[in-house]
Amino acid sequence: MAERCLKKQNRRNFLRDAGRYTVLALVCFVAGFAFTKRRKLLQEGNCINQGICGGCGIYEKCRLPQALSRKQVLAENLDADRNN
Repeated sequence: MAERCLKKQNRRNFLRDAGRYTVLALVCFVAGFAFTKRRKLLQEGNCINQGICGGCGIYEKCRLPQALSRKQVLAENLDADRNN
């Protein structure tokens, strides 16, 4: 029974596990980099979507000048349509 619990590590298993954990580390690094870049851009007041507000996921909450300007123009157009 004790022999079953002790897993013998051979070269193939070691290389497979090393590759698996290397890929996992790379994925975590890329995700962390993307997350910190997005936060940095938002804190600096830069648009994360290169100024394309229409399809942006955070457009409703966005307070950047481009988004506020677009919201104002859309509101003015909506008011003008209602008055006509």
